[in-house]
Amino acid sequence: MALERTDARTIIAVVALCFGWPGCVVEARAQEPAFDPERLLADVRTYYGFGVHRTAHPGDVRTSAWLAERFRTLGLETSSHAFALRQFFLDEASVRDERGEIEAFPVWLPRATPAEGVTGRLVLVGESTPADRIRGAVAWLQPGVPAAARARLDRKALEAGAAAILVETSDGAGLGLLQAINAERAYVDVERPVPTLIYGAADTPRLRQSIDRDVTVLLRGRMVEEARATTTYATHVVDPEADWIVVSTPSSGWFTVAGERGPGIAMLLALAEWVSTRRDGLNYLFVATSGHELDYLGARLFHEAQLAPPPERTRAWVHLGAQIATPPWEEVDGRLLPTDRVTTGTLQATEELAPALRQAFAHLPTFTLRTDTRIGEFRDLVEHGYRGMGIVSGSNPWFHVPGDDPRGVHGGTLAAVTAAMALALLAVEGMGGRE
Repeated sequence: MALERTDARTIIAVVALCFGWPGCVVEARAQEPAFDPERLLADVRTYYGFGVHRTAHPGDVRTSAWLAERFRTLGLETSSHAFALRQFFLDEASVRDERGEIEAFPVWLPRATPAEGVTGRLVLVGESTPADRIRGAVAWLQPGVPAAARARLDRKALEAGAAAILVETSDGAGLGLLQAINAERAYVDVERPVPTLIYGAADTPRLRQSIDRDVTVLLRGRMVEEARATTTYATHVVDPEADWIVVSTPSSGWFTVAGERGPGIAMLLALAEWVSTRRDGLNYLFVATSGHELDYLGARLFHEAQLAPPPERTRAWVHLGAQIATPPWEEVDGRLLPTDRVTTGTLQATEELAPALRQAFAHLPTFTLRTDTRIGEFRDLVEHGYRGMGIVSGSNPWFHVPGDDPRGVHGGTLAAVTAAMALALLAVEGMGGRE
């Protein structure tokens, strides 16, 4: 069991969590549950072991099946929301100059090159670069500019008729590794107009030597018109007439995403197990959405299908976001290693739920509460009218980077955060319904 249960039948804590809510009463609640760090980390490792979690890829498919089996084992009513999508299955991506290959990765949805690649003169594109220099060239967007400026340069390169586009990215550890970019909504099911690759900033000095020389962009793979992916969800119903709490997390990502997505997956399963042992409280819906890196495709389709209870029947929608319980890394004897303390985290809440979340996390001051942020899929649930609580962190240097493994997850913090979120759920249960 991921849940270590003190004898809740004999240890009762009185939790007064009204915070000014109409109809809220002081209730006797079971002692705060404790969660086993090693069991949580075991789920992170299992998730990581499925491999690349890109939507509709084998690792993503295996993850959805595993989650469904775990939910069923807990006695939850388990369902799947399968959806079709156009998906690209990558074989090879690189930039070739006179010295050989530079590792690269596509900007989604990729437009493949011919087998021999696309060869053109490398042109550095800035705000003042003339369009006639870009036409037919491999356009290298000026590195180091903010995202908004990069988007303007991308449009400029496309409008000028570039043959291919290169974009510099970098990792949070400062190693100059490539960092994947989530798909824009316009290019979730439509290929980008030209082959577009990212590369790691460590290769920028080398690439500069090829300005005004020919380089070859290679992007090979296959497009599947009807790839299949699955959002897995499960319910625990104590009373058909009772209100609901929804708990969700993404299950897909660009690479192995152990630190990015693994903690949310482990928390989802642990909270589902905790809820499954209870016979009181509210009804619960647990959701693991595929399609996250494709502009939250699975979550958007889940909302469109109206598979969640309506906002007026939902006390709270809790979203478990990216990088929860991931510490920064530091160099030790020439090696990068995770530190032993998580130093940053963000709690999100709509105004009505902020007091409950603040109180539950009061003993974890690293996690600061914001009511003015809408990060990730939290944005969509709020836009659909739900009251929300959420958690994200920001210290995983391998975010959207190949090689994101379980070493970057701090088990003790993950257990403490899971317990705090369980307290927040108990507080929500004690609040009145929506007026």
